[in-house]
Amino acid sequence: MTAVGMELRVIGLIRTPYPGIADCPGQPWTRLAESTIEIVPEYLEAVDGLTAPMRLYVLWWAHLANRDLRRRRPTADASPLGVLASRGMHRPNPIGLTLTDLIAVEPGRITVRGLDCVDRTPLLDLKPAVAIPAQYAL
Repeated sequence: MTAVGMELRVIGLIRTPYPGIADCPGQPWTRLAESTIEIVPEYLEAVDGLTAPMRLYVLWWAHLANRDLRRRRPTADASPLGVLASRGMHRPNPIGLTLTDLIAVEPGRITVRGLDCVDRTPLLDLKPAVAIPAQYAL
C-alpha cells in the first residue's frame, strides 16, 4: 500500500483535570469534569457560530500513546482485542474522539464537559454533533 502524505495542524490546547494517562476516565461519560480548550490565535474566527448548549465532538491527538500496540485488554478481566476494536488511546494513529457537552464559548476559550484526555493534549478539530433523522437511522 502506498503511503499518503498528511499534515495535521494543532488548532488548540486542551486543559483537563487529568495529569496522566492513568488519571483519565476509562469511558468519558463516567466522569463529567469540565475542561477548557484554548484555541490557537490564528484559528479564533474558526469557532464563530459555536454556541452553548450543544453537543460537540472533540478530536484530539493522544501524544502520549503507544503507537506500536496492536492488541490490548479493555479491562483487566477481558480477553485481548485488537486496538481498533476499542476506544483506547494506544493505536497506530492515536486520534481521540470524544462527544462532549459545550458549556461556554468565550474569545479564545471553549469550556466542555466530558473529555477523557490528559492535560495539555493537542486539539485537532471540533465538530458539532447532529441528530440523525429517524428515517435515516440504522
